[in-house]
Amino acid sequence: MAFKLWPFGADLPLLKTPEWEHKHIGELYTGRLQLRRETEAGGPLLLKRVDLEPVYRYDPQTRTLSAVTDKEWLNAGGPIARCLDQLAKPGGVRIRVDHGTHKLLVAEREVSTAASIALSSLTSPSGNWVAVLSATGPIIPPITLLNGDRILGRRYHEVKSLPDAVSAHSSIQIPVVNTVSTLELCWSADEKFVVYNDVEFSSLVVVATNLNSRDQ
Repeated sequence: MAFKLWPFGADLPLLKTPEWEHKHIGELYTGRLQLRRETEAGGPLLLKRVDLEPVYRYDPQTRTLSAVTDKEWLNAGGPIARCLDQLAKPGGVRIRVDHGTHKLLVAEREVSTAASIALSSLTSPSGNWVAVLSATGPIIPPITLLNGDRILGRRYHEVKSLPDAVSAHSSIQIPVVNTVSTLELCWSADEKFVVYNDVEFSSLVVVATNLNSRDQ
């Protein structure tokens, strides 16, 4: 069964993951996702939560997601991308989002983003690229200290080269999943895909980077 929703205005579908939604085991939410291609040469992208089954299989041709058994993950030949390792590995160039100014800083130099509000970024496994998520806004301050800012508007994904921070391609509008919490990012090991998932694991977005092998 495939799970796909195409929100108005987005360039990519929102892919629902009902088998994962709200199913948390233990206290660690971040970095539970792992990715691998079906073969070393490519093929579908498999997505696994380290704490439960089932696995999801993303078909790049139809842009659909379907639940499969853990056996498909075990039989796959592509290298495994561990998202927690990517989050923990900063890379050779210091990259961060200043959450006070909502600007992207590369080696402490301000870099423009597709939309005016930088939300998050993640360096690729090779260290040659950085995926960036930004929003058009506006920002709605919280009513109480217990709540975070709400960030409205459209969401844009882009990939920039490192260390010069030049955009590799035009930005892509992705669906808005949550206006309060920021989506988590993860690169596939071959750097052909970036996956955005919400912290509740209710849905995700898969972006093809269209980076040529010679660029990597």
